[in-house]
Amino acid sequence: MKATLYYHFRQYDWEDSGKVEIYMQDMTDVFSDRILLKVVECEIPDVELPTRELVARHKVAKLKEEKEKLRAETQLTLNVIEDKIRQLQALEYHEVQA
Repeated sequence: MKATLYYHFRQYDWEDSGKVEIYMQDMTDVFSDRILLKVVECEIPDVELPTRELVARHKVAKLKEEKEKLRAETQLTLNVIEDKIRQLQALEYHEVQA
């Protein structure tokens, strides 16, 4: 597959040096602060699209990662709450003993 790459230069006022950015289209009409440096035609190898099963496995893996992250965050919150409960119960116990 043929691709056309548009090399642009961008530098903000507060930056000491700018950056080269590569887009699939000329962005000088979209961003007034871009300077078009070079246009390069190149050949990009075709890629094989994933099967439905591979996409589904990927989605399941991402959801499991999200679930584990949420579980860990929730456990931390529960631990904080449990600590507060224990502290309050300890105060109540000491007040009753006094």
